Amino acid sequence: MSCQSTVNMLLRSCLMFVFLVSLQQSQAQDSSANKDKSRQVAPKPERFGLTPFEVNSSFDGQPDPLHCFASTDGGPLDTSQQLPLVLYFQGSGATPIFYGKSPQIYCSLMFDGRDFKGCHYVVIGKPGVPFFGQEEDMRSEAYETRLSLEYRVDAAVTVLQELVKKPWVDRSKVVLVGHSEGADVAPWVAAKSPLPTHLAVLSPGALSQMTDLTLMKRKAMLRGELTAEECEREIAELNAAYKKIFAAPSATDQSWYGHTYLRWSTFFRPAMGAYVQLDVPIFAAVCRDDRNTPCESGEALQLEFTRLGKQNLTYQMWPVDHHFIQSDGTDRRQDVLAALNDWLTNSGSAK
Repeated sequence: MSCQSTVNMLLRSCLMFVFLVSLQQSQAQDSSANKDKSRQVAPKPERFGLTPFEVNSSFDGQPDPLHCFASTDGGPLDTSQQLPLVLYFQGSGATPIFYGKSPQIYCSLMFDGRDFKGCHYVVIGKPGVPFFGQEEDMRSEAYETRLSLEYRVDAAVTVLQELVKKPWVDRSKVVLVGHSEGADVAPWVAAKSPLPTHLAVLSPGALSQMTDLTLMKRKAMLRGELTAEECEREIAELNAAYKKIFAAPSATDQSWYGHTYLRWSTFFRPAMGAYVQLDVPIFAAVCRDDRNTPCESGEALQLEFTRLGKQNLTYQMWPVDHHFIQSDGTDRRQDVLAALNDWLTNSGSAK
């Protein structure tokens, strides 16, 4: 496996699995025969059972509203019910939440509001990325200049601070759920904010993404996909790239495999530093043969909690070989979701 293919697998982790949504087009009658009939109007969030809202924020001293989308039991937000809150963190990439061309519209979220019954579900859009787009990659200048670990963490903390003021949010259960890159973001949010009561991470890595990339090269060699010489050469290439990134860690005009140096330098920070600060209940589902986040990076979390004597981790190793909890065409997402929801039902809160 080449260096490029390995890194691309990590970068595009949130794009490797999508579910097909049937979208029935409702054509509006247009009285003007001269209008461009080929122009497609982007569907609104309400059409997918999501209620859009904004939370005021700023970036570099300028207004930078955070675009959020909420659902109750898979339908529009129902503010008449006070329910627990699930804040979901999607994986990497400048991917709209929904994308494609009618009649085939895809969703980039592994789990949505339908998967968490009896809860209000909220997801925060990526900066500078539309809710809906015809392409998978909709990066923009706003995305490139903003996207970093700190940006996503601060955005989530800001949104949480606003949401818990709402009478329809049950503050006794505020759950963070992160997948892939989102599993790097969520623990730092829990470490920075006192509001979350539970944390669930799917396909997580507790070590640095630098370590993850190196581990993937070693494992590729053990599988016979790289010779020993190829492995050492590609690891040397990775190390050279890391040095360039940390020579200009805030650069947004330099990139490596589809992301700015700013994005890489911040996400190279090991999530373990956040996990060990937490006393809230944690659920971690690791994929045993994951080709995007090596299971050793997730297993390190369990080992460190054992060393520290921490008792707040529910750790599960799933015998699957896909970052999106599948194996040989068998989708195990619903099994993991059932385990997660059972954990939510039966785990108390540290608060």
